[in-house]
Amino acid sequence: MGSLPKEAVYVEANVTERGLIERLKRSGFVPNEKSAFIIEGLIYYLKPKGVDSLFEELAQIPLIGNLFLIDQISEGMRQNSPDLDKRKTPLYPADLAIYLTERGFSIREYFSLGDPTERYYGKSYPERWWIIAAVK
Repeated sequence: MGSLPKEAVYVEANVTERGLIERLKRSGFVPNEKSAFIIEGLIYYLKPKGVDSLFEELAQIPLIGNLFLIDQISEGMRQNSPDLDKRKTPLYPADLAIYLTERGFSIREYFSLGDPTERYYGKSYPERWWIIAAVK
């Protein structure tokens, strides 16, 4: 098993509350340097207010070049998952690409998880997809 580079820093935070960027800065994050954010297995567990809060915070990062890798699932996949809350409200946001664009993010790539997993592992996940986005 590999190890994380010595520059890797764990930051404990509630991503649904204000102050995420300030907490990151106190841990050494420099907004003017390029960074990559992996938001995997998260937003479909959050309530709409929490999703909005997270992306409002991330949209404050000023530098073009910061990348965000974000995954999303379909409403059908959420309903069939034994682990996800089956709230009566629909999956939020319903269209992640439109949601991010409306908040100032630029979509660099948008693909189904089935594309790379089919190619490399022989198994497709057509109801889950990835978006690679950047802040304008």
